[in-house]
Amino acid sequence: MEVKVSKIIFDIQSIYKCLFLPQLKMSNMQVKEIQLRFVKAFLIETDEGNILVDAGTPGSGKILRDYLKDVKYVIFTHSHIDHIGGANEIRGITNAEFYIHEKGKEYLEKGLVRKPVVHSLGLKIVFPLFSLFTRGLKPTKVDRVIKDNEEILEGVRVLYTPGHTDDSISLYLEPINSVIVGDM
Repeated sequence: MEVKVSKIIFDIQSIYKCLFLPQLKMSNMQVKEIQLRFVKAFLIETDEGNILVDAGTPGSGKILRDYLKDVKYVIFTHSHIDHIGGANEIRGITNAEFYIHEKGKEYLEKGLVRKPVVHSLGLKIVFPLFSLFTRGLKPTKVDRVIKDNEEILEGVRVLYTPGHTDDSISLYLEPINSVIVGDM
């Protein structure tokens, strides 16, 4: 009797997945990159609803409007203005819940601009010009504070990744074995 090696490997992998890996309903997960003015946002599409990751600078709401259908959650990777600046604009367009780490809540809810830590001489010269594009940060209500290892939807897990800011998080997308990181 002849047995193909590839068939045996496939069967072993199937058994392993059934025994040791959680069964995920969201095998149809997709991620779309949304180019904003200076930064990007991401749309995670799942069978359970969509997640918008970050809202760009103030003024980005006009671009994001077209992506908000079926968005259940807007998650901010951290509280720099280029990630939360468009939050107030999209709050008025969607009924989605807004999530941020507890150390970023005050910045979002009070409309405070978090000053970045700038190390290089070039950025120290250029950064003051950036402030011309970051005016108009408005307070935006936070619906929920998120924590490390919290599962937002099945297969979408929060990873607390402080460093860039003390409120930085990343999102681990288990069904597609990917991580969305705001900034590093």
